[in-house]
Amino acid sequence: MKRWVSTLLAIILTLASVPFASAQEAEQFIDRGLNNPTTVTSAVYESQETTENFNPEDLITVSTLTEKFHVTREWVVREMIKGYGLHHIYQGLQLREQGGSYEDFIASKYPNLPPNPLLLAEQKMEEALSVTEQDYPSNTVTESVYNRNLSVTESTYDYRAKALLGEKNYDELALKKLPLTLDQAPYSVGAEEANISTIDGSLRIEVTDMIVTGVNGLDFELRRIYDSTRAKDNIFVKEGTYALSNETEKTFEESYFPIGNGWIWDISYMNKKNGQWYIYIAGVGTFMLSENMNLMGYPWRNLVFGETSDIVEVSGARAIYELTDIQNGRKQYFDRDGKLIQIRDRLGNKIK
Repeated sequence: MKRWVSTLLAIILTLASVPFASAQEAEQFIDRGLNNPTTVTSAVYESQETTENFNPEDLITVSTLTEKFHVTREWVVREMIKGYGLHHIYQGLQLREQGGSYEDFIASKYPNLPPNPLLLAEQKMEEALSVTEQDYPSNTVTESVYNRNLSVTESTYDYRAKALLGEKNYDELALKKLPLTLDQAPYSVGAEEANISTIDGSLRIEVTDMIVTGVNGLDFELRRIYDSTRAKDNIFVKEGTYALSNETEKTFEESYFPIGNGWIWDISYMNKKNGQWYIYIAGVGTFMLSENMNLMGYPWRNLVFGETSDIVEVSGARAIYELTDIQNGRKQYFDRDGKLIQIRDRLGNKIK
């Protein structure tokens, strides 16, 4: 009996120690909770993180910053890329409206923030472009006279093009590579005598007119070749001051082989254009020659071109250069003008 009485007294004392709020106090507590609910912004950013007039109920987004403080979206995004929090940007802009300094506020919040590598690289690029712009101004005479605004493409690539071109206002290297061709495109579609290159869309037609049988396999095949790229107007550059006029120029092939525009005889020849020597090798293609008259750009080692030590003279024309095929020992001799004057095999058989 005594045990039950002691247990009951312990329960009564425990209940008496718990404070009870009155109905009026409970109602006031509920009213405070409804009138001042905790938002995500106020819960995340403590009171010491906000300025005096910072309303924690405001929903902070990039759009609200642009609308409230009249800044561009790009500027806000750039500040965020630097590593600044959106709420700090908000507070700094709000402080600036009150007469304070946005920069000082941000510096106090981020005293030791390292620079963003992306922005640092962009800054270096802008500095380099500004130097290039001073050396190669992009404004032309027309733009200076008529004050025409440059498009995005022009402002981006104009000065770079000038810088790459150097002192000349055209791409000299591209003009030198223009005549370079292969006898046949590596990928083409067509019939037995005609095919279309899948690389540049050019049409090529080959017609064999006759074959002269020679001694020990030194045959001569007279073949005509049409290439639509040769039938196009010639691209040329004239330096200096001259009057504007319309004129047409025959290509070298059209003058050298007067058998129709775009047609040539499949016979090797040399050609000098804009101070650069080229050689067309029958059945192979057109290649550039170096200053020492060495074959450039040919992928194999079976052909060797250079000055000849052989004494070859045909109708008063003397051989200066020779093209040797190491595999079959056949040589082609050219005079100083680049004309083919003789073909000789290793056994001394000749075609001239």
